[in-house]
Amino acid sequence: MTAPLPQQLPDGRVAHVLTLSHGALRVRITDLGATILSLSAPDRHGVVANVLVGPDTPAAHPAGGGPGPYAYMNATCGRVANRVAGSTMPLDGATIALAANEGRHQLHGGPHGFDRAIWRIDGADARQATLSHVSPDGDQGYPGALTATATFTLKDAGTLSIRYTARTTRATHVNLVSHLYFNLSGMAGATIHDHR
Repeated sequence: MTAPLPQQLPDGRVAHVLTLSHGALRVRITDLGATILSLSAPDRHGVVANVLVGPDTPAAHPAGGGPGPYAYMNATCGRVANRVAGSTMPLDGATIALAANEGRHQLHGGPHGFDRAIWRIDGADARQATLSHVSPDGDQGYPGALTATATFTLKDAGTLSIRYTARTTRATHVNLVSHLYFNLSGMAGATIHDHR
């Protein structure tokens, strides 16, 4: 692993980039939203290419104030990934009101979801990185302080494993996801129509 490289974001914060590698696999991760910036892997002919679509630096990512439309590109989404209709959820006989960010609905954790946070780098080596984020009680409307952990590991089988855990101080909802956008051809401009 290379040392975490700092990068100033357009919104004034500082993010870092970690690089993991094992065999032909190479993964670049930023602590901005526990986001995968690139995943370089070999195709069936052994040709290595980045198979993710999206910004390749934290400064270029809209979550850090970069240009372009925001589509949660390759970020960790939470507390609850997906759309919460009406920005309300039942919990223990009560209705929880959440922060809306898509009309009257909440999408992927709200206007300040996990994808926009700078996560703490808890540890990293050549093949594994562990990041964590603490969401305080009431964050985006969710009850209980919640500590989320994301562990990215390059396995001997030539695979990337992403493991999420969460610990909370109260009953709450949690559903974390890595919102990856793939282009398996590794070629900009190529479409899914030619994938095999």
